[in-house]
Amino acid sequence: MNEKLKIYIKALRPHHWSKNILIFLPSLTSGIITIEKLNILVLAFIAFSLLASAGYLFNDLKDIEADRSNPYKKDRPIASGKLSTKAAIFLFSVLLLSSLIIIISLGSLKFAITGIIYLLLTLLYSIRLKHIIIADIISLSMLYTLRVIAGTVIISSIDMSVWLLSFSALIFLCLATIKRVSELKALTNNDNEIKIRGYESNDIIILETLSIVSGYISIVVLVFHFSIEETKALYSQFEMLWIICPIILYWLTRMILITHRGMMHHDPVIFALKDRISISVGVIILIIILLAKFI
Repeated sequence: MNEKLKIYIKALRPHHWSKNILIFLPSLTSGIITIEKLNILVLAFIAFSLLASAGYLFNDLKDIEADRSNPYKKDRPIASGKLSTKAAIFLFSVLLLSSLIIIISLGSLKFAITGIIYLLLTLLYSIRLKHIIIADIISLSMLYTLRVIAGTVIISSIDMSVWLLSFSALIFLCLATIKRVSELKALTNNDNEIKIRGYESNDIIILETLSIVSGYISIVVLVFHFSIEETKALYSQFEMLWIICPIILYWLTRMILITHRGMMHHDPVIFALKDRISISVGVIILIIILLAKFI
């Protein structure tokens, strides 16, 4: 592959596109997936992936100097100088325009509004929110939840589930908090200045508590989601869905414990996508959902 093309691809951070799989979650849990709807969801996935990459480029452009002094970010294409500022701005414009074209072609006003809110929150996060303690992790949780909302509104036959959105907000608040704890732990292990984005090493215990509380409450919320009549009507064996709750309890507790030991990747979602146990948990949950739906 051409070296210049590799640099462009690296700047887009395509490995983060996997997070947009959340767009498929509402259709998966409702059991409403046809070829036509799948095509729409794939286009929505592409639109959000392009938006996400545009957001990453904007963030890297804004934080060039800070990234150059960061041991984890100094090799990023823009910070290292491999991708010029002019080229990055051009690429940002192309990604943004391409995403907007796809969003408009889908013809859903609600989806378009969700995409615009996602983009604005992404930019606001890069400019200001990521430097405000607690507001940063709440913003990250909202960005994940907006993906779930996008997957709901793009398919008109799916009703918005308050319980599912609440579960998403809480579990991603847990993961966003884990992200901050892992970053603080990494600094502690390297004996550098123990402070990042307003957080200090003394805050670790508070953040770990928040991750546990938000994660465990999300499981309680999931129980309610599985218990409502709307969910029961979608699954012939809805009782099987309750098995998912202890499985997620195990997975979250393991993630929190790994973070506490200082062994977590700085992005827990990326860690989960590469972790065999996390992948196995995801496969098991998918099988349970399919069995509950079609048995």
